[in-house]
Amino acid sequence: MMKKTVMAAFIAGVSLFSVVGSVNAEVKFTDLNGHWAKKQIEFAVNDGYVDGYPDGTFKPDQNVSRVEFMKLVVDALKFKKQDASGEWYQPYVNTAVANGIHQLDEFAVDQLTKPITREEMARIAVRATGEANYDAKKWMYLATSKGIIQGLDNKGTLGEDQPTTRAQAITVIERILKIKSGEKIALDKYAKYAASRAEINWHKTNVYTMAQEYFGWGKSIGNEFKVDRLKFENEKGMSEVEKFVVVDMGDPEDPFRVEIPDNMYWTNKVGKQRIKTQEVPLNTYAFLSFNHFTVSTDVPKKYFHYAILHTSPFIKNGDSLDENGNLKDVVTYGTLDEYGSLQSGLIDLKTGDHDMRIITAQLVPKMSGFDGASWGVDRQPCVELGEGSTEISVFVSEVHHDLGE
Repeated sequence: MMKKTVMAAFIAGVSLFSVVGSVNAEVKFTDLNGHWAKKQIEFAVNDGYVDGYPDGTFKPDQNVSRVEFMKLVVDALKFKKQDASGEWYQPYVNTAVANGIHQLDEFAVDQLTKPITREEMARIAVRATGEANYDAKKWMYLATSKGIIQGLDNKGTLGEDQPTTRAQAITVIERILKIKSGEKIALDKYAKYAASRAEINWHKTNVYTMAQEYFGWGKSIGNEFKVDRLKFENEKGMSEVEKFVVVDMGDPEDPFRVEIPDNMYWTNKVGKQRIKTQEVPLNTYAFLSFNHFTVSTDVPKKYFHYAILHTSPFIKNGDSLDENGNLKDVVTYGTLDEYGSLQSGLIDLKTGDHDMRIITAQLVPKMSGFDGASWGVDRQPCVELGEGSTEISVFVSEVHHDLGE
């Protein structure tokens, strides 16, 4: 009885992605009609690194284990299989390690047959394209920015901890093969949403994804957003920027629009007039600084400086809008304080304990100009907590015409 059980487990593991002799690309799987991945699955079957089951099904929505995904990648990339004894999958694990797409300490031995998560799949997939990375938080960003992994919906939901299905695995591997052949996968706006979310998860901002005309140059030379400069804390209190989010105000479906408070205003300069308005031109990015501070005060504090991020503005001198109603300068965008001024890093505090979150922002015109000009992001220091009065540079980039998108 014991021998039969072991043999059944062995056959189940091997046959899941093995080519069944009587099944080939001409077979119409009974469970693929209308499935979103039908075309990719047929390509993969034709390529010979995956097949269906003897009953004529493919089971596209069945979960894939970690070793099963490794086997798929190893076979799809036609790596020379390493010899190994033990479980059926050990040669594939060894081959994955030998070719740099997996490290032995990343999965415990008794966890190899567990379903692979989408983030774990991203790590193997990115390595399979030949890219090295040593930042554990960056795998999903690299995968989404390359177009290897896309969102689960039209909001760019990543589902990092969700298990991967056979259909998803095949789709990802087909994209790996395209990249390996020299093809660049274009991102539609929904794939861009996923990259935007993944970038925020990586280094607390999506400036690379959403504002390439200003930050693309920094990305190309590895000039990364300095997350370690976002927070100041001592015995007096704490002030930090939790994230810095770019929203495309010309895209009504941008998933981060929902995080903009309803009562945000900016001041439109028209001649000598200053008009507060909530109408934002469509050629605009909103750069949102999500700020958090905690402090206790024995006496009221006027003009308490809390940490915010802001871009280096360019001043055009003249009206805020051009003749077509497009924004042409960087302007403050915020809620109104008790004096009717736009909230931008200063607040009056009453006596007591304070734990506050405030969103401040700027509106920035979309453009690809100012070739070679410096473009940075600075953090306002927490003066009242004793940090000092010098702006802290968080990111410095350089604008180039050919990087605008």
